[in-house]
Amino acid sequence: MSITKCASTTIEALLSNQKGLFIAGTPGLKHTTYKLFEAHILPLLEAKKIPRPHFFAITREPAERLLSWYKYRQRDRIVNAKEGSSKSDNYAGNLTFEEYAEGALSIRPDKMFKFKPQRAFLVDQSQKVAVETLIRVEHVDDLLPHLFRHYRIAWPDTVERRNISPTFKGAKMTDELRKRINESDTFITDYELYRGSTSTKQELLATLKPREKHRRAKPV
Repeated sequence: MSITKCASTTIEALLSNQKGLFIAGTPGLKHTTYKLFEAHILPLLEAKKIPRPHFFAITREPAERLLSWYKYRQRDRIVNAKEGSSKSDNYAGNLTFEEYAEGALSIRPDKMFKFKPQRAFLVDQSQKVAVETLIRVEHVDDLLPHLFRHYRIAWPDTVERRNISPTFKGAKMTDELRKRINESDTFITDYELYRGSTSTKQELLATLKPREKHRRAKPV
């Protein structure tokens, strides 16, 4: 499940040559929530007698994800957007990160400070997290190869990072601000989700389904 600002473009590229159903491309498709998958895709798989797949997602510390959104909303595409358009309304280039964080932590944040919580991508209709494997983004290089190998997916010799946000002036975060963001009412749920995500190989393997053995066809 592809959570926004959580290495989704890089992982999408790693999986793009695999056989099967591939939902990607435009953000509205790539970042499909589990609820939508549950409502529309799982019934299709069931109708085709395909077992429920193993779901995984990458999580990120809320403060770092907020910083990534801040950088994303300083792009040239937004700077050059027509004044009064929805894109220009999201431009954060005239703010420091501390000012942007204050906007996100306000009681009624404006549109430019709002984005979907990580948990919203992962819960089912009963509001329970339905994704089996959650990996912290800083452990992707260590843990994702084990998940891929478990399901017989080749891991490349080198991984090309995609959609990396550039560094901007004012994009600094103090330890005090980091703690305040992570423990705020706005982000505490995502922070707990992130802290509960796997960070070791042993934790990862415990979340995986036993791999099915391929049976050889009997001779006719």
